[in-house]
Amino acid sequence: LALMTELAGPYPFVGEKYAQAEFKWFGSMEHQTASSLSPIIFRGDRYFELVVIHELAHQWFGDSLTPEQWSDIWLNEGFARYLEALWLEDEYGAETYRDYMRQIGVERHPDFFADDGVLIDPDPILPNTLIYDKGAWVLHMLRMWIGKPAFRDFLYNYANDPALALGSVTLDDMIGHAEAASGRNLTGFFDPWLKTSLVPEVTSQWRRTRDGRDGHGVSITLTQLQTPLFQVAIPVVVYTQCQNIPGIVMMNKGSHTLNLETPCRVDSVAVDPEGMVLMRTQPAPPPPLVVEGPRPNPVSATGCKFSIFLKEDREVTVKTYDARGANLFREDLGQLPGSGPAKDPMALPYVYNWPPETATERLPSGVYWVEFSAEGATVTRKLTYLR
Repeated sequence: LALMTELAGPYPFVGEKYAQAEFKWFGSMEHQTASSLSPIIFRGDRYFELVVIHELAHQWFGDSLTPEQWSDIWLNEGFARYLEALWLEDEYGAETYRDYMRQIGVERHPDFFADDGVLIDPDPILPNTLIYDKGAWVLHMLRMWIGKPAFRDFLYNYANDPALALGSVTLDDMIGHAEAASGRNLTGFFDPWLKTSLVPEVTSQWRRTRDGRDGHGVSITLTQLQTPLFQVAIPVVVYTQCQNIPGIVMMNKGSHTLNLETPCRVDSVAVDPEGMVLMRTQPAPPPPLVVEGPRPNPVSATGCKFSIFLKEDREVTVKTYDARGANLFREDLGQLPGSGPAKDPMALPYVYNWPPETATERLPSGVYWVEFSAEGATVTRKLTYLR
């Protein structure tokens, strides 16, 4: 509570309680003024402390500031997840914070969230963790882009805006506060993170600019390969024969060069050595699973088709979820043969027909998500079904 008050202001429901209610279910929920927690949480050894801080953070981000649109649900879960990281940083230090960000980043999502959809058009909240984990990473990247003092101002002022607190908020409300705290337009920052499933793809080169009695120096050039371009702050470390020199490249265009003078000869340069930027530093390998479709969409009662491309032979399972996140039905397609990369004109995909014949009669019109799984690789596609 002390940390949340420091970061986000006074408890939103002053004059009311803050309770923790034990209930017989494996999970937790951020009911207003009362976190409902599973009995397993109450161990006495802080093992589940991140669950407690997550649900507590929701009193500000979710219960006080409630998204007006479902598409902005990451404003709940991404903020609460990132408050977990800020708790770890405050309680245990910067390295614990970095470990946690890596854990909920590429360690949990080795494909860099590529097949998880986009933040402002999320799949069902569970089992997908996009709005939690990538939402937290967007806030982490924002803090790097605008700096820690401006980020703190943003977090506090956003949570305590009297026009927003204890009411509904929009994405524009949040971005407006971030822009006010940073003093800059952030459209170019937020649009790629929120509206695409891409991440920056960055190559790097460096060369010594001076290397002798007249001094030493280095030139570091970073280049983005993807479209659209991201606004991203990328740490670098220059290793010299006498000391290591940290720097940061503020990329807001396709290519950026950082020139530094150094006290002695440069040995090497490392780009993002601590893994604190959500980016690729080398071309992505062909994904193990690619799904194209649905075709057509919206989908009539006659159904639609998906094309499944596999890098190699794999067992494939298909699940369909409704807007509540309920798994309506599942099909095991068995082991399908490798078809080759989707970009290969000779690749022969497996064609999957949706919905299954047994489900057509009982499936009402609505929005659905079809999840394809192939031994660890997962792709989710959204469709609209009109009977």
